Amino acid sequence: MTTLLSPLLDPEARHVLDLDRQAAAPPFEAGTPEEARRAYEQGFPALQGEREPVGSLTERTITGPGGPLTLRIYRGQGAVGAAAPALLYLHGGGWVIGNLESHD
Repeated sequence: MTTLLSPLLDPEARHVLDLDRQAAAPPFEAGTPEEARRAYEQGFPALQGEREPVGSLTERTITGPGGPLTLRIYRGQGAVGAAAPALLYLHGGGWVIGNLESHD
Protein backbone atom coordinates (compact mmCIF):
# COMPACT_ATOMS: atom_id res chain seq x y z
CA MET A 1 0.00 0.00 0.00
CA THR A 2 1.40 3.39 -0.95
CA THR A 3 1.11 6.22 1.46
CA LEU A 4 0.58 9.85 0.64
CA LEU A 5 2.28 10.94 3.84
CA SER A 6 5.43 13.01 3.88
CA PRO A 7 8.68 11.04 3.56
CA LEU A 8 9.91 13.03 6.58
CA LEU A 9 7.31 11.45 8.87
CA ASP A 10 8.75 9.16 11.55
CA PRO A 11 8.40 5.53 10.33
CA GLU A 12 6.58 4.46 13.51
CA ALA A 13 4.12 7.36 13.21
CA ARG A 14 3.61 6.45 9.54
CA HIS A 15 2.91 2.83 10.58
CA VAL A 16 0.23 3.94 13.06
CA LEU A 17 -1.46 6.13 10.45
CA ASP A 18 -1.31 3.32 7.87
CA LEU A 19 -2.90 0.86 10.33
CA ASP A 20 -5.66 3.36 11.03
CA ARG A 21 -6.33 3.85 7.34
CA GLN A 22 -6.35 0.06 6.71
CA ALA A 23 -8.84 -0.51 9.54
CA ALA A 24 -11.29 1.85 7.78
CA ALA A 25 -13.13 2.34 11.07
CA PRO A 26 -15.30 5.39 11.59
CA PRO A 27 -13.61 8.22 13.48
CA PHE A 28 -14.14 8.33 17.24
CA GLU A 29 -16.20 11.50 16.99
CA ALA A 30 -18.75 9.73 14.74
CA GLY A 31 -19.96 7.56 17.61
CA THR A 32 -20.72 7.72 21.29
CA PRO A 33 -18.02 8.02 23.98
CA GLU A 34 -18.68 4.37 24.90
CA GLU A 35 -18.10 3.27 21.28
CA ALA A 36 -14.89 5.32 21.12
CA ARG A 37 -13.64 3.71 24.35
CA ARG A 38 -14.36 0.21 23.01
CA ALA A 39 -12.62 0.93 19.69
CA TYR A 40 -9.63 2.43 21.47
CA GLU A 41 -9.36 -0.52 23.87
CA GLN A 42 -9.43 -2.96 20.95
CA GLY A 43 -6.76 -1.09 18.99
CA PHE A 44 -4.12 -0.02 21.48
CA PRO A 45 -2.56 -3.46 22.21
CA ALA A 46 -1.50 -3.85 18.57
CA LEU A 47 0.27 -0.49 18.67
CA GLN A 48 2.06 -0.82 22.00
CA GLY A 49 3.93 -4.08 21.68
CA GLU A 50 5.67 -5.64 24.65
CA ARG A 51 5.88 -3.66 27.87
CA GLU A 52 9.34 -2.67 28.99
CA PRO A 53 10.59 -4.10 32.28
CA VAL A 54 10.63 -1.78 35.29
CA GLY A 55 12.35 -1.98 38.65
CA SER A 56 9.10 -1.79 40.60
CA LEU A 57 5.48 -0.84 40.20
CA THR A 58 3.24 0.32 43.05
CA GLU A 59 -0.47 0.92 42.58
CA ARG A 60 -2.27 3.39 44.85
CA THR A 61 -5.70 4.94 45.14
CA ILE A 62 -6.12 8.59 46.07
CA THR A 63 -9.20 10.72 46.65
CA GLY A 64 -10.17 12.78 43.63
CA PRO A 65 -12.87 15.43 43.16
CA GLY A 66 -15.14 12.91 41.39
CA GLY A 67 -14.24 9.89 43.49
CA PRO A 68 -11.26 7.57 43.90
CA LEU A 69 -8.40 7.78 41.38
CA THR A 70 -6.00 4.92 40.78
CA LEU A 71 -2.39 5.79 40.07
CA ARG A 72 0.77 3.84 39.44
CA ILE A 73 4.26 4.62 40.61
CA TYR A 74 7.01 3.13 38.47
CA ARG A 75 10.69 2.97 39.35
CA GLY A 76 13.20 2.27 36.65
CA GLN A 77 15.58 -0.61 36.93
CA GLY A 78 18.46 0.48 39.15
CA ALA A 79 16.65 3.66 40.30
CA VAL A 80 17.32 4.91 43.81
CA GLY A 81 14.70 4.08 46.44
CA ALA A 82 13.91 7.64 47.53
CA ALA A 83 14.36 11.29 46.54
CA ALA A 84 14.65 10.43 42.85
CA PRO A 85 13.63 12.74 39.99
CA ALA A 86 10.06 12.13 38.82
CA LEU A 87 7.80 12.52 35.82
CA LEU A 88 4.04 12.97 36.17
CA TYR A 89 2.16 11.63 33.15
CA LEU A 90 -1.55 12.34 32.66
CA HIS A 91 -2.84 10.47 29.63
CA GLY A 92 -5.54 12.87 28.45
CA GLY A 93 -7.30 11.22 25.53
CA GLY A 94 -9.70 14.13 25.56
CA TRP A 95 -10.38 12.95 29.11
CA VAL A 96 -12.93 10.62 27.52
CA ILE A 97 -11.08 7.59 26.09
CA GLY A 98 -8.05 5.69 27.34
CA ASN A 99 -7.41 4.55 30.87
CA LEU A 100 -4.68 3.38 33.20
CA GLU A 101 -4.26 0.09 31.31
CA SER A 102 -4.10 1.68 27.88
CA HIS A 103 -1.25 3.91 28.98
CA ASP A 104 0.63 1.51 31.26
